[in-house]
Amino acid sequence: MISIKANALSHLTDARYFASMEVAWMGFNLDPLSENASSPLFVKAIREWISGPAFVGEFNYASATEILAITENAGLDAIQLGPLFDYNELSIIPDSYTLFAEMRIDSNLPDPDLFTFLQQHAGKINYYILNFSHITEPLSVLWKDALVTLCQSYPIFIYCNGDAHQVAEYIQHFKPFGYCLSGGSEEKTGLKSFEELDEIFDKLSDLASK
Repeated sequence: MISIKANALSHLTDARYFASMEVAWMGFNLDPLSENASSPLFVKAIREWISGPAFVGEFNYASATEILAITENAGLDAIQLGPLFDYNELSIIPDSYTLFAEMRIDSNLPDPDLFTFLQQHAGKINYYILNFSHITEPLSVLWKDALVTLCQSYPIFIYCNGDAHQVAEYIQHFKPFGYCLSGGSEEKTGLKSFEELDEIFDKLSDLASK
């Protein structure tokens, strides 16, 4: 089955749900400069309730030194570096941490710099996340062709807003290593509908059984 990463979890209800779905990775926004950041104490508390997924700290603005301090404090398994991370500091991060690199895709035409970036950091970065959530129109033919090639060459996670049908279509067509999903706000503490996510996981189960 494809590797699934849950993004930016902010409450126990989502964490319990994704753990029950046996996702491989559970991400938490821990960047101190982010408005919606969680605290290391919150992540530690979640760990007491959840077992199974590896815990990923998601960062964008923080320096490598800040990231390492928070990562050690929260007891994380992996680090996700955002588009604004200074990759000149990449060597500071020990190889003992699994590293994700997120790239935000804003254009419906592939950027040659993206290919250069992937190749340049392939020896250090374990997984790449291509974030297409800001592309509102269907992917261009050029992007579709490029994404097939990229998924054949690198361990790519795709993150794209879409329903269960689109998620299944992307996985079947592009064959990425993984896919990113997001939770959302609770209706009230401990109460939330997971109908859309249930449909996605049903599709993933169907694909895995074929």
